[in-house]
Amino acid sequence: MVVSLLLFLTACASPRPGDNFMENLARFPRDGYYIEDVPPLGFNDRDRGSAPLTSVFRFWGIRMSQDDVDAALAGTGSDLATIQERMIQLSGHQGLWAFAEYGNRRKLEERIRSDVPVIVMLQDTGDLHSRRYAVVNGFNRESLQIACQAGGGQPTVYSVAEFDRLWRPVQRWMLVVAPAEYPRWDMSMLEHVSRARFLDNQGLRDQALVDMNAALQMEPDNPDLLVAAGNLFRSAGRPGDAEDMYRTAFGRDEMNARVCNNLAYLLAEQGIKLDEAESFARRASILEPSNPAALDTLGFVLMKQGSFDEAAEVLEKARLRARYLPPDSRMEILIRLARAYVAAGQAHLARQVVRDLVRAFPEASLPADLETFKP
Repeated sequence: MVVSLLLFLTACASPRPGDNFMENLARFPRDGYYIEDVPPLGFNDRDRGSAPLTSVFRFWGIRMSQDDVDAALAGTGSDLATIQERMIQLSGHQGLWAFAEYGNRRKLEERIRSDVPVIVMLQDTGDLHSRRYAVVNGFNRESLQIACQAGGGQPTVYSVAEFDRLWRPVQRWMLVVAPAEYPRWDMSMLEHVSRARFLDNQGLRDQALVDMNAALQMEPDNPDLLVAAGNLFRSAGRPGDAEDMYRTAFGRDEMNARVCNNLAYLLAEQGIKLDEAESFARRASILEPSNPAALDTLGFVLMKQGSFDEAAEVLEKARLRARYLPPDSRMEILIRLARAYVAAGQAHLARQVVRDLVRAFPEASLPADLETFKP
């Protein structure tokens, strides 16, 4: 909310920045903005991703302690995920859209004016150990100041020059975490794609398609964007539209492994154009020979064609390369491999794969057709 002189003179439950910042903001309200009630960060915790995330969660009404956020972050994402990637994923689990980018002061101000606090990283030049987080919740162009929760009970006010000196070493990294309906700035193509994926994961596919179409209007010839649109149409149960998107993407970039892989999988899961699906799958595995997803798709296509022995051979390669994939993806490969061995008449190998699956994922439930191979 824009702070008026009346608000400045009225007592507030949460601490506010210094007098100079607020006085100038009250005198020149069009030259700045301040978001009230952003919870402070603990000074000793500001180098942990859980500190700004807890503050922002509480601002949006999600009551989690920092210890709970710490524990949730530790259990989110793959072993190789960065803390920033975990912050984004955990936000999504809490029903909040999250988008990270390398920004600038204009983008920062646009988001503050939309009543969205922004998580940033700050660092003293050349000192990696000084890296810490802050939650920016105000700016004042008249006094050339930035207000944020940067650790401690009171908001910290930086001059614009000092803030930029601290922000520049981390390439002006910023993270927006907010309800999906909140953005009131002109969103970028990447923001539309990110929100489309978030909305799709929330089961709001019609809204997701609106965002994806907005992104396509911005960059209609972008092959990666066309693949993302195809993925969304596929999840929405519109395989014909998905195929159109993938084929258009292939026309833009025939060396794009994701395009080939996704088109091959789409055709195979429908059981149509299997020779063409095989061609696309082999092309993807040649373009990215160490990619387990491409090998898994090729194995899937071969199974659809009835080439079970070759499918098992390819899926074994996928299994060996899948160690860093998320658990669900690794399980999917193992299940497909076990089924390939069953179809190839090698029950003893299927039983071994199922045993390995159960050992690696003891809580997982097996498909009914593989229950008899459970040790």
